[in-house]
Amino acid sequence: ATVRVDGAAAGQSAADGTFAAAASPGLHRLEVRLEGYQPRRLDAAPGDAALEIVLEPAVGFASEVVVAALRAAEDAPFAVSELTAEAIEQADYGQEMPYLLARTPGVVAYSETGLQAGGGYSYFSLRGLPQGRVGMTFDGVPLNDPEESAVYFANFGDFTGAISAIQVQRGVGTSSVGAPSYGGAIHFESHLPADERELSAEVAGGAWGTARGALEWQSGRSPGGFAGWLRTSYQQTDGWRDHSGIEQRSLYFGADWRGHSTWARIGGFSGREQTELAFYAVEPEVLATDPRANPMQPDETDDFGQDLVYLRVGRQVSPALDLAAQVYYSGAQGSLELFDDPAARQGLTEYGIDGQATGLLLTARARGGRWSLDAGVHGSDFEREHYAFAESGERLYSNTGHKDEASAFVKLAFDAASRWRLFGDLQLRRAEFRYDGAVDLEPVDWSFVNPRLGVRLAIRDGLALRASVGRSGREPARNDLLEGQDDLGAPVNLERVRPEEVVDYELGLDWSGERFELAAGLYAMEFEDEIAATGEQSELGYAIRRNLPESSRRGLELEATWRPAERWQLSATANLARNRIAVWRQAIDVYDAAGEWAGTQLVTVRDVEPALSPERIFGAALEWRPRRDLRLELAGKYVSGAQLDNLGLAELATPSWEWFGLAAEWDLAALVRTGSPRLRLQVNNLLDADQVWPSGYSYPFLLSGAGGTPRLTGTPYFYPLAGRHAVVGLAVSF
Repeated sequence: ATVRVDGAAAGQSAADGTFAAAASPGLHRLEVRLEGYQPRRLDAAPGDAALEIVLEPAVGFASEVVVAALRAAEDAPFAVSELTAEAIEQADYGQEMPYLLARTPGVVAYSETGLQAGGGYSYFSLRGLPQGRVGMTFDGVPLNDPEESAVYFANFGDFTGAISAIQVQRGVGTSSVGAPSYGGAIHFESHLPADERELSAEVAGGAWGTARGALEWQSGRSPGGFAGWLRTSYQQTDGWRDHSGIEQRSLYFGADWRGHSTWARIGGFSGREQTELAFYAVEPEVLATDPRANPMQPDETDDFGQDLVYLRVGRQVSPALDLAAQVYYSGAQGSLELFDDPAARQGLTEYGIDGQATGLLLTARARGGRWSLDAGVHGSDFEREHYAFAESGERLYSNTGHKDEASAFVKLAFDAASRWRLFGDLQLRRAEFRYDGAVDLEPVDWSFVNPRLGVRLAIRDGLALRASVGRSGREPARNDLLEGQDDLGAPVNLERVRPEEVVDYELGLDWSGERFELAAGLYAMEFEDEIAATGEQSELGYAIRRNLPESSRRGLELEATWRPAERWQLSATANLARNRIAVWRQAIDVYDAAGEWAGTQLVTVRDVEPALSPERIFGAALEWRPRRDLRLELAGKYVSGAQLDNLGLAELATPSWEWFGLAAEWDLAALVRTGSPRLRLQVNNLLDADQVWPSGYSYPFLLSGAGGTPRLTGTPYFYPLAGRHAVVGLAVSF
């Protein structure tokens, strides 16, 4: 457990739960925290040696039966990283969620504004797969947009500040709800209502007009068993790239009631954002002279909101059986404005959406002497209107997409022997998409059977081997089905893009000692009909994708922590991969020697790297606590170059890049006895590296010479990240 005296860190308890903390004479405020338990605060004075502190579990059975049914258990044989409440709190300085996730193996993040802090559209990839291929939940509610499988963290700013636990599953992982766990799964858990009343506030400011404020209130638990919490926040930035600013407002909330054998909980969020758009990348020769360049116009903006709310009830039928039900609503609405002719700043067209999903999840947990079982049934109904208005106010089009889903899963863990634990997981899933617009199309549906099998061998205490194999299938997104169009003017074949599937093989070792922890794993993800990005974009900024007949991602992952001394900690992550497309065919524009378009030609390449899939990703962080009230952290990341498309040309690739950050956190409780104030400084891109271009896209073409064979070349476009910049924040709690 972590011990704090008057708000300042005072050390950790020993394995048997005992602890000692130095303090001056008089009464002091003592706080004890342990992951998975409610924090305990009480007044104590030096000499209270017989003080006994009992921590109550933080999560009751109603939360466990919903969230734990989707998460991988601690002893499950899968590649998993956990970010605890303490780790999230220490790392949070107002950055968008993708940059927090980048602390785990195989994750690379980038931002359209060029900044990590202050919000803005930010995205990540996991094992080279974009975030739309990763299933995400918030307190058991699907976060992915059912149509596109997208998650826009910019819609609900300050998300990191409202989260108390994150589990990152790499590979197909375990069965979940919503978007399939295809490249991975991420489960976010919000703050829980606390038993004691508390009020906290945060303010921060930094480079490029970055500002942030948040206020959080915990009601404390009443004698009747009720408790609630509320967090409201505002953040803004001008953006590092030209006219790429954003304003975000968000509200997060939760409340629960705890009875003897019954629980009820309500929770959710409401977010709003307004952004100056910057989703077009830039040519390297332009960045060489103007690294902040944004080819979009200041009047090209968006205004979106997203709301989510759920109600969960659960009952402990017996000590061996828990049941729960959860209903939810998730909606998003808003629009963006784009010029038809950006150079002339003419024809400002509004493109909008207005849609919502409703769903029901029923879960059960049963436990026996040597086995445990989790089961669930999920259904959802989704519809979203897509529309566009001309600058004159004329409605250009309107269409509605409908997506229905039903799924069921069962997970069984069984102790076959004293050191062997077997794991089985089976999911059945069906989805249907319907398009209602000016063009009549027949609906299309898909059915999937997704099994997983695994085993874990405990060699001795703290050392275990794990192995698993799993299959997951996933349907195309709306953008894939409609060939990148937001509205159809002519019929298309909704079965042109086929469902994709992956078979994932994982082999790993987990070692935990007194000062050292290591998780190492080998993986082989074998894809069939992978829906892969071509490197092109639609006019609304969506990636254009189509099926690959055969592709693979194979690699080695490492995650390690070493504590050589009480005040020092070194953590490191690594991903070494070989990602390959067996055969790729693409129609390429051809230009003659005079630069005139001369048609298209089919180009075939073999054994090439897929787009935006770096094969070497390393991260490290060194933490030092020179005093109990001061924490310093130096973090670094290296990412090798990645292709911008699937053609394998060296000139159409991101350069490799290195990034360093410095964090300092100072507990001011010894100087200011009220409010437990903490001061934090974050410096990003500490060495002021240039050409940190982690993502982008390309325009490949064939160039004909005088009487020669056309030469394959093209133009790369990159998203740049800012040079050295800093954010300073202050947090207080009462």
